[in-house]
Amino acid sequence: MLYVPNADSNIFEDAIKKIRRFLGYTSSRPEQERNDGPDNLWVSENNSFIIECKNQGTSQLLPRKDMEQVLHSLVWYQNYFLDQGNISGIIFRKSNILAKKLSCRRKYLFCKSRKIR
Repeated sequence: MLYVPNADSNIFEDAIKKIRRFLGYTSSRPEQERNDGPDNLWVSENNSFIIECKNQGTSQLLPRKDMEQVLHSLVWYQNYFLDQGNISGIIFRKSNILAKKLSCRRKYLFCKSRKIR
């Protein structure tokens, strides 16, 4: 899985969905399946993760629009699921440096690297 501008986001998102199997989560791709929500959703008995994949991002700063998409997905989750449980956001992106005047209020995990193996 590569973080490059011309990489197919569908292949990247599907690979992220498959990783959940090793971690014991159920998974879906709400944006693809329902045209709303996160790229991936991992759910277990105790934890849930909304996942946004930004494998085509090239800037060194995480742009506001990407963080807004994560926030939208969190609101989507809260509207869709009655049991909120422990929900966190994961952003797969080349860089985890936030743009100026951009902050995170919830738990976010950034998976950054040039390549994920």
